[in-house]
Amino acid sequence: MELLNRIVAVVSAIAICTIASAQSPDSVNLHILLTNDDGYDAPGLMAMHDGLVKAGHRVTIVAPAEPQSGSSVRISGGPFTVLEKGDDAWTVTGSPADCVLIGLHHVLNDDRPDLVISGPNFGTNLSVASNSSGTLGAAVAAMTEGVPAFAVSVGINMQERSTGFQSTINAFAESAGFVSSLIDVLHDTRANSEEQLLPEHTLLNINYPALAPADIKGVRCTQLSRLSPYRWSYRETSEPGVLARRIAIEYTDTSETADTTWFARGYITLSPLDGDWSADTETLGPLRERMADLPVPGLPDQ
Repeated sequence: MELLNRIVAVVSAIAICTIASAQSPDSVNLHILLTNDDGYDAPGLMAMHDGLVKAGHRVTIVAPAEPQSGSSVRISGGPFTVLEKGDDAWTVTGSPADCVLIGLHHVLNDDRPDLVISGPNFGTNLSVASNSSGTLGAAVAAMTEGVPAFAVSVGINMQERSTGFQSTINAFAESAGFVSSLIDVLHDTRANSEEQLLPEHTLLNINYPALAPADIKGVRCTQLSRLSPYRWSYRETSEPGVLARRIAIEYTDTSETADTTWFARGYITLSPLDGDWSADTETLGPLRERMADLPVPGLPDQ
């Protein structure tokens, strides 16, 4: 975490209003595999692609042919339809995780990327609710394959529900500029030239507010909140047996380490994740003791 805190300190020093500026002479040039869970035609994907290319990176898109929101780290059984859509761009009839695996082991089998970026997602991926995210799922798949990964999401203003969430669309390009700056910082803060951008078995979950650059307060390194900000409700429709779903967002966690706390305050949040769902030792130890005397099937009770 010390490395990430140093990185945040450097990134925070960058003027957010100029973070999407043109490539600097010292910028690093990477090969990046880009995917998402909103589908190949999503405006966020195009904004991220254009921003990364402007920063001097080589970008290969391998993205779902259709929206795959909420697919988590699902690996499909196939068969898959993989279509080339133009220079360095493919669509896949599968999940975001499928896209990463097909990208690494088929499309780019002999041209391994330096980094996988998933997103930007249309809406946040904060707290433990991120476990269901296809955006995060793609990043987890990349990390499992040994490739550094970012999962990028941009917030939504629920008051813009009827007008198409224009603030989110406006922020897509800004989030791409921020990611480009973050790549430069991570590259420059490596211990040596052989190191990857992130520590092994680590990905970054990045959440960018749907705010004008001047209104963003800064950057914080955070942990996933244990309290989901999403409130689900269901109502019956006129069609028998069919329910409609609504989502409300309520930030209730007040912990100073929680991603939801700082995001609600107008900060970009960076949450390092390792994809490991194991319980911590404080939970595991007492639970192991409680289960110590379980009878073993097939053996007589002692």
